[in-house]
Amino acid sequence: MQKDQSESLYRDDNLYLWTAPALDWSGDPLAGGQAQVRKYVSIVEMINAVDVETAGDDARDIWVLSTEFYDGNGVTFNEKEGKAPLSQPVNYSEWDYQPQLERHLWVTVYEKHQRMGNPAAVNMFSERQKPLVQRLRKLIEAVQPQGVVCTRKVEDGDEIDINAAIFAMTDIRMSRQSDLRISISIRTQRNIRDLSVMLLMDLSESTNDLLSTRSEGDVGVLQLAREATALLAEALERIGDPYMLCGFDSNGRHDVEFCKFKDFDTSYDDKVKGRLADMTGQISTCMGATLRHAGHLLDQHPSQKTLITFADRW
Repeated sequence: MQKDQSESLYRDDNLYLWTAPALDWSGDPLAGGQAQVRKYVSIVEMINAVDVETAGDDARDIWVLSTEFYDGNGVTFNEKEGKAPLSQPVNYSEWDYQPQLERHLWVTVYEKHQRMGNPAAVNMFSERQKPLVQRLRKLIEAVQPQGVVCTRKVEDGDEIDINAAIFAMTDIRMSRQSDLRISISIRTQRNIRDLSVMLLMDLSESTNDLLSTRSEGDVGVLQLAREATALLAEALERIGDPYMLCGFDSNGRHDVEFCKFKDFDTSYDDKVKGRLADMTGQISTCMGATLRHAGHLLDQHPSQKTLITFADRW
């Protein structure tokens, strides 16, 4: 019996390169299991349904009321007892240095929704530090990232275009006229500002420690990170470079929380400042999975990338 596809993941017989189709990990327990299904139901269906008290955030079916449900005091049950929905799990492999092997899909990252706080404290601090914001803006503007421009089909370039070289050799073997322009010319342009910045804050329990760094008294590590983030965000907002504000903590390798305060395509408004004002330090740190997820988000932007991490320890 002849098969069109190879059963092995990789095969090289010096004639052809065989590759298997991408594996589907949606049903793998390590990859988070099946995707959650959200079903919008009426109040009657919700009341008559059997409540499974042992169900967790990884439940397969999630029932959601199509309208808000209020108690006698006019407060919704979602405000009283509800939890912010979790994102779909994202799994990453990690290298275990002790047995010297790679743990496949070893850690799980969830993108978390940060609660809203009062942005007044962040606004007051930014107003007091306007001179420092201006200084940061000038320092960042002095950094001139160079845009890379690639020109294909040149005779004498900087690198070989593999695809063009293969086509040229194919034409030569078939006694056809070949295109010998198989190089790529790479040059930079200083007039292109092509920079994306991500600020990543450690939100573990240790950031609640106090430091004696100010004349007015002790200040927490988390407060310093909040103020530094607000200053840098103000400077980047005035320059116009796209940037993203994030935080992270973890409760073991199965629950790494990645909190987004501001995305690349959103503005730095009171909602973002409110999220910064309400951030807290809790549980522990998982740096490896967080950096991998941050790199995954940065890879979605075809620009020069800068990752800045605020952490009290490694």
